[in-house]
Amino acid sequence: MKKTFTFLIVIVGAFIIWNLIQTKPREDIQNAEVSSEVILGENIGSDTARVSEEGIKNFLETKVSFKGFGPGKEHSGSFTSVDSTMMLDENGMPSGRVVVFMDSLLVDTEAVTKHLKTVDFFDVVKFETSIFTIENITNGKADGSMTIHGVTKKISFDVTESNEDFNATFNIDMKDFGINQTFANEVVELSVSIKK
Repeated sequence: MKKTFTFLIVIVGAFIIWNLIQTKPREDIQNAEVSSEVILGENIGSDTARVSEEGIKNFLETKVSFKGFGPGKEHSGSFTSVDSTMMLDENGMPSGRVVVFMDSLLVDTEAVTKHLKTVDFFDVVKFETSIFTIENITNGKADGSMTIHGVTKKISFDVTESNEDFNATFNIDMKDFGINQTFANEVVELSVSIKK
């Protein structure tokens, strides 16, 4: 009985310590609104078509970066290979598609970079791309769809505009896209920058 009680105390203590050292997204960052419904027939998570060099010249430069949150530390990352067909519409707002090549994922720690590419997280061999499409931006809110890990859902979030670019930083829960694991926080802070 005494051993069982001691074991329970150790387990509870470990759980409390684990939660104390687990880093979390900032509370002042908006949470993206993600539809609960999967968009059937539009799953384009394996689309690997690249935009031609000539075509890229006509599109707006787009950068995608993120922060992940694990035990005791947060990790900053980016993608070194991103194709964008973003263009300004008649209202001067960007619309189009961003294809992120997942194997180009790069994090501040080599071991974390390798781990995020495995089946535990993004499984970049099976799901070569993540794709984000902006359909429209109205009153500072972007509406579109996002494909991550082979799952496509509608998404919306706030966008800010400056003289040089459009920016959005928002939290997104990877569980919404079928990535479930317990080692790190499944909520990721995603940042998208589109130059004018």
